[in-house]
Parts: sequence; C-alpha cells; structure tokens
Amino acid sequence: MQMPKRRAVIAGVSGLGLIPMAGCLGDEGDPVGSVEQTEDSAEVDEQQNVDSEGGDQQTQEGPTFAIAGWDMPEEVQINEEFSWRVFIENRGDEKGEFSAPLYLKLPGSDWEEIGEVDLGEISPGEQEVYGSDSAKLAYIDRYEFAVGDLRETAVLQTISARISWGSRYTTPAGYEIRVHSPRLADSYSYLDYSGVPNEKFPENGGQWLFVDVFVKNNTGQARLSPSTRDFVLLFGNQQSDPEGFILDDPIDYGPQFDGGELQPGVEREGWILFEVPQGISVDDIRIAWSDTTIEGELSVGWEN
Repeated sequence: MQMPKRRAVIAGVSGLGLIPMAGCLGDEGDPVGSVEQTEDSAEVDEQQNVDSEGGDQQTQEGPTFAIAGWDMPEEVQINEEFSWRVFIENRGDEKGEFSAPLYLKLPGSDWEEIGEVDLGEISPGEQEVYGSDSAKLAYIDRYEFAVGDLRETAVLQTISARISWGSRYTTPAGYEIRVHSPRLADSYSYLDYSGVPNEKFPENGGQWLFVDVFVKNNTGQARLSPSTRDFVLLFGNQQSDPEGFILDDPIDYGPQFDGGELQPGVEREGWILFEVPQGISVDDIRIAWSDTTIEGELSVGWEN
C-alpha cells in the first residue's frame, strides 16, 4: 500500500503569546500527539456555523478533508522552543484545495483566529502537513488549537520556565532578568553605629543566602522593574521570602538590589538576602520570579 504524501508547510502565527513560527519540517514520522475532543471544542462548530452532523470532516462537492492526527507536545515550558504539526488528509474521491483558519482557545475565552492553514491541492488518499519546528509560547496557560470546522483539537499546557544560574530571561514586554548562583554564609560582617565590625547571625540558627539579581529595561519606555518581593526561594516543598528591611548592611557584598521605575536602557544589580536551614546547599534550591500581567501569567526559576 502506498503511503500518503506529506509536504511541509511553514506556519506563520502570532498573537496571544505565540511567537512567529518558521522552518521546514521533514517528511518522516506518522501523525501522532495530543488529540482531544472536549466540550469547548464543540464551540468551534457553533461559532463558525458548522453543521455538527458533519463530524470531523470538511466536505466539499468532491474532496472530503479530515485531520489524520496532531503532533503536539502535551506540556512545554514558557519560552521553550517546540515543534508541532497537524496532518490534513483528503478522504474523498476527488482532489481539491484545502484552506481553513487556524484557531486558538484559552480557558474562559472564545475561539480566536490566529492564522490560515493553506495547503493547496490535496489528492485523494494523500496528506499535507502544516506546522513548525520553532514555536514558542510566552505565558502559562492551557492552549487548545483547532483547524477550520474539523472537530479534532490539540491541547498544550505551558508551565514555568526552569533555567540555569546566570541565564537570561526576557519578559514579553522586554525586561531582561538574570539571577546568579547564590552564596551561603553562616554569618556576615557589618559595621555597628560606632563603626566597629560585628557578625550578624540568623535568628533561627540557619544560614544566610545571598543571591545577585540583574535587571535591564529593554522595553523602550519607562517601566517598573521586578522588585525584591517578586523573588522567592524554593527548596524541597518549602518556600522562603526575602528578608525584610535590613538595618545591618553587610560589608563587601556590594549594593542591595533595589527595584523601581527604570528608564529605557537602564540596568540595576544587587543582592537579595534569604535565610535557609542549615544543611541546605545551592544544589537544593531554586530562585523563582513570577508576575501576573493583563496578557497572562509569567514564571521562571533559576537552578543548577
């Protein structure tokens, strides 16, 4: 039996955190992946005035089109590059042109058209492929995709990004954030009111953790930077917030991190102080930053 032909088609999609896709796909592989028929996906039919009795096929006078399968990951980190594909098959007796909108739906929202799946002519028994090898999503959410009135949908869940110490994370607005590998200390030195050096120990018998944070405003306009309270320390199943107002400034640790409104191009760097239990090492911890915007949820963690 002759296998259906598969041709790569570049998908150019933008909006709702979907970064424009580019790149050619190979011809290998069978259509697999996350395919889901949900209650929400039935709304595609209603919003596009489709006869629900048409099943998962888009029928013209001769050709009959159907989704042969999706190749879509079930879960990816935000800003993580991934590949996705949808296989469209002509199950009719005549060749025909296939073109249909590509839809995206987020929880609590309506279907939104984000592109056009234009595959040209497909012969009977053949498949064409639409997708990308360089897609990214910027916000944490549940994304459901549909093609035209074809009823099989694909669902993808995005989760918090996890990157290594010192790696750069850039928010969709353009703020650059870097968190460097922490320094642990049983105590730190400071000068008292008379200028005499003293040692500061954690009140609960733990250890200090200093983490250096760097931010730069590349948004093109004056914007609030991430603040000290936006960063938290995670270890095991526990979370620790930064120390509050610090009266005893550490010696030889440089400036404390100070967020605020920064003008375009301005950068700021400094340490944030946490207290952690004894026995905790840098390998055990993650520093997380998160933010809630109008567009969606952002979250990234730095770790070994």
